[in-house]
Amino acid sequence: MTVGDVIRSALTTIRVVPSGGGIPGSLVTSAFVELNSMLQHWAAEGLNLHALTTSTPKTLTIGDPSYTIGSGGDINNRRPVEIVAAKVVTGGLDYSLKVFNSTIDYFRYIDKTTQSRPYELYYDAAFASALATIWLYPSPDVAYVLTLYSMTSIAPFTTTAETINLPPEYEYALSTNLAAHLASMYSVTDAALHRRAEASKSVLA
Repeated sequence: MTVGDVIRSALTTIRVVPSGGGIPGSLVTSAFVELNSMLQHWAAEGLNLHALTTSTPKTLTIGDPSYTIGSGGDINNRRPVEIVAAKVVTGGLDYSLKVFNSTIDYFRYIDKTTQSRPYELYYDAAFASALATIWLYPSPDVAYVLTLYSMTSIAPFTTTAETINLPPEYEYALSTNLAAHLASMYSVTDAALHRRAEASKSVLA
C-alpha cells in the first residue's frame, strides 16, 4: 500500500470521489497534508507508528568505521528509531552483527583503527539532527555489504508514492481515521465512520 492508496481509500469512503475515478491534485494535496498532521497529532498523544524496514545495502569503505543514516546520508533511508538486526555480506556469506542502540560501549575502545570483519554495530540516533550515525567495530578490512533491519517512524511522509509496509490493521486505521478527519472538511456527516475510526485506532494503542 502507498500513501496515495490511503488517500484514495479515505476520499472514496466519504464519497468525495468515485471509486476508481481520478482525484484532482488539490484534493490529493489537502489530504496528504491532513494525513501527516493526523500522524503528528497521534505522536503527540504518545501513539507512534513504526514499521520494520530493510535498508538499502551499503558497500562499506575499507578502514571507515562510521556511516550516516537518513535522507541524504551514506545510507539514504528513513532514519531508524531503533536498529534491531544487522549483517555484513562477503563472498556470498552472511555474518550477523551484535547491535547496540547506544555508542557508550563503542567509545570505550581505545584503538578504533583495528581492521577486521565487523562483529559489533553501535547506533547513535542523534534525534537533534537530520542524520543518525552507526559505528562498526572493528573497522572493515574489505568492502563488506551492510544491511540494516530497523524500526522506523512512518511519519512524516514525503510523497504520495511512498510505500507503507504495515500490518493490515495499521493500514485500515490510517485510511479510516483519515476519512473521518476529511469528513468534517467536506461537511460529510457519518457517525458510523467515526466509530469505526475510533475503534481501529484503539487497536494500535
